Amino acid sequence: MRTFLMAVVLVAFGCSKPQRPEVVERKPVPEDVRVDVPSQGVTRTGPAAPDLASTPTGEKPGLAQVKPPKTHPAKKPKRDITEGMVLVEGGDFRMGWDATGWVDTRPVRLVHVDAFYIDKCEVTNKQWKEFLDATGYNWGGRMQAWPGGVLPKEMENLPVVYVNWYDAQAYAKWAGKRLPTEAEWEKAARGVDFRKYPWGNRFDKKLCNVAESEHKKVKPVGSFPTGASPYGCLDMCGNVAEWTADWYNAYPGNEKTLPQFGQRYRVIRGGHYNSTSGYETFARGYLEPTARLPYVGFRCVVSASKVKK
Repeated sequence: MRTFLMAVVLVAFGCSKPQRPEVVERKPVPEDVRVDVPSQGVTRTGPAAPDLASTPTGEKPGLAQVKPPKTHPAKKPKRDITEGMVLVEGGDFRMGWDATGWVDTRPVRLVHVDAFYIDKCEVTNKQWKEFLDATGYNWGGRMQAWPGGVLPKEMENLPVVYVNWYDAQAYAKWAGKRLPTEAEWEKAARGVDFRKYPWGNRFDKKLCNVAESEHKKVKPVGSFPTGASPYGCLDMCGNVAEWTADWYNAYPGNEKTLPQFGQRYRVIRGGHYNSTSGYETFARGYLEPTARLPYVGFRCVVSASKVKK
């Protein structure tokens, strides 16, 4: 059994330790009763609807009274919206994991997703800077992520980190895209053959960037081409964990109740370069949406139906 430990790692960039928002670590979920729920048929999922209540304004207990930074009128990217993206065909796939010890991934069920495009790689520092330059977005993670707040050339192809959920949402909107739902992320990572890792069912530390790989730091996107998913997505096991659109809730048919479920935490997927476990295609992590961390980034999707032929 693998557990999903999202250990908070302090990464020094030559500046004083920043004050961080409350961060919730993913620890082994206790299990005293195994609950096996039979498949409930096909669950249909689609793009996450605009979530007007997701901006913490103090209306919900436990949420900080902050709003995402405002942006200036922005120039949209001129490139083809699907540039650097791969197509994930629509259809059903088995989502989740029923093995003992994995409580929040139950039950395995058949899920339908419509066709969509997903970024082949995680959003890079270079792409993020293009967004900042175009919008004037007030990014609170600049000083932690880039030495002196300035992006050096040698970091351009690293995935952007120290971005919270609202930052990622702002970029996606500017790019004409959105964050993936959990179902979209998982299908892009594992395909339709229920694989445990993007490349298959046997772990291989040479195909990814996790703790066992011993790289001990984030690597440029696309550094592990032989670890690609069935659709050609890269770095979906390790490197940096990735924000998704969804709240951390129980799956349909899961009778277990965890105190973390609800509208407080957003789901992150994929594990990161310091993960000792929890980087499987089905594994779930969670963070408060205001958290900015040195091992969390994102990638975007766009519905195939929105793409002009």
